[in-house]
Amino acid sequence: MATHPLLAGLHVTHAGFFPRAEGHFIKRETGCSDHVLIVCLRGTGWAEAGGRRQNLKRGDIVGLRARHPHVYGASDRDPWSIAWVHFTGKEADAWIEHATGRKAVLATCHTPAEKLDSIGLDRIHSSLAAGYGLPELLDAAAALRICLALVSRRRAQDSTALSAHERVDASITHLRENWMQPHSLPELAAAAGVSVTHYTAIFRRLTGFPPIDFIIRQRIQQGATLLATTPSPIAEIAMECGFNDPYYFSRSFKRITGSSPRNYRRIHRSIVSDSNKDSATSKCHASSRL
Repeated sequence: MATHPLLAGLHVTHAGFFPRAEGHFIKRETGCSDHVLIVCLRGTGWAEAGGRRQNLKRGDIVGLRARHPHVYGASDRDPWSIAWVHFTGKEADAWIEHATGRKAVLATCHTPAEKLDSIGLDRIHSSLAAGYGLPELLDAAAALRICLALVSRRRAQDSTALSAHERVDASITHLRENWMQPHSLPELAAAAGVSVTHYTAIFRRLTGFPPIDFIIRQRIQQGATLLATTPSPIAEIAMECGFNDPYYFSRSFKRITGSSPRNYRRIHRSIVSDSNKDSATSKCHASSRL
């Protein structure tokens, strides 16, 4: 394989499947002459190399670079089932770096459980199980290339998800600064480059609230400040905070603060000092619990 023109670039040296690998433990003090790729199909395990330890679960893919000490094994509580492949060749270093995205001794990425079959390590094992003739070796090498390319794509999709997270986070900052402007959920999601469902899910993880409720809370917080620091009528404050209907403002205010606007004003106006409105505003924010 090391000299064949179609295999010298990249070829498989070992491949296998280990179901529910209770007691599985591999320690290579001087590393391995080949690169190793392991896919956790179910259960849990761990891997350690280059001073880094990584716990692994279903859908995790771990790459271990050749010629570096490493240790890995199944957990005692829920032993993993894994598929693995060892590979080498003139292109192997470049492929492991491309698949994992870095030159780290140990690198991981994740793929959804429902897409595990598409990684294709089982095809590599099946090819070699059929024999070691040239057709089988070529088929295993071709399957390995596809597998490594798919792992690289999964990693890129992970990076895209992080990018979406960052875009939604930027959108939250924009809403905090522009809470008076009209906003629609489809427009916010489109600006972040994600679907409405994905936008809402990320938004809720970051703030604890769905987008519309978050905007309402920003406006109610401003309303609480105005109630405690100005004599303006409640209906006027409602309009100033972006509520066209003062009754909707009152209902929303009570739902969020636990007090009606009128009662809130009565309580908090009594603690506001006309000589220090900035301090009074701070007290208003603390007591409103928004």
